Amino acid sequence: LHTAYRRQRQMCIRDRDFGINIKVDDLEVVGLKLPNTFVLVRPKDAKWPFHLLGDNVSGEIIVPEDLKSKGIIGEFKKLIMVSDSVKKSDDLQPSDIPNLLINIDEAWLDDIELGKFQLSLEQNQGDLKIERLVFSNNGAHVAAHGTWRGQQGKSTSRFTGEINSFQLSKSLAAWKLPDNLHGDKTKISFDLHWPGNPGSVSLATLKGHVDTKIKNGYFSGLGKDTDAKIGLGKVCLLYTSPSPRDRG
Repeated sequence: LHTAYRRQRQMCIRDRDFGINIKVDDLEVVGLKLPNTFVLVRPKDAKWPFHLLGDNVSGEIIVPEDLKSKGIIGEFKKLIMVSDSVKKSDDLQPSDIPNLLINIDEAWLDDIELGKFQLSLEQNQGDLKIERLVFSNNGAHVAAHGTWRGQQGKSTSRFTGEINSFQLSKSLAAWKLPDNLHGDKTKISFDLHWPGNPGSVSLATLKGHVDTKIKNGYFSGLGKDTDAKIGLGKVCLLYTSPSPRDRG
């Protein structure tokens, strides 16, 4: 996208009414792969709007001419993010990503519907601050912020936030997770960090703390007697304890 922007700017430098409409088989934007995408570019008022329409995207990215002092804005009706493409973006560094604000009406991570989604990124002396990461769907609301810092091969990511749900099993099912844990009002607070970029998170390298509070929580599929409906005290104790890597 950045290369297309540079070329288009060179082509349009003398004629502000000139535009371009092309189809890109494999478009990659900040590590996200967007196959079979039509790109319409028409500069206006010192801005370069990229209209995108394809298999995984429907929306617009607005790139200002003064990219250092102003950020990129993305407004999407729909965006499907492929997790494998994010994880494999090892050549990206925190300093490579400009200030960014993205709003998505219908966001997906692979086949998981995230719902309404907002992401705000800000450069901070070579580190990337995730000022706001919010999405909500299927009775759940996720809000987090964090930092991606360091250089290629030595970078680390850290996120702090909360997950609130009023229908826990429904939320778990929507996220393709085991849904036999039920609860009315659920609050999960977390402070997690791992090596690599934000998309490279894995259980093997994950460290941090998770605190879980569930009202009227129980496991289903374990029988109807009282003992089978496990008291969530032990579960909460497990979640509120530091991970083995964080214990001193």
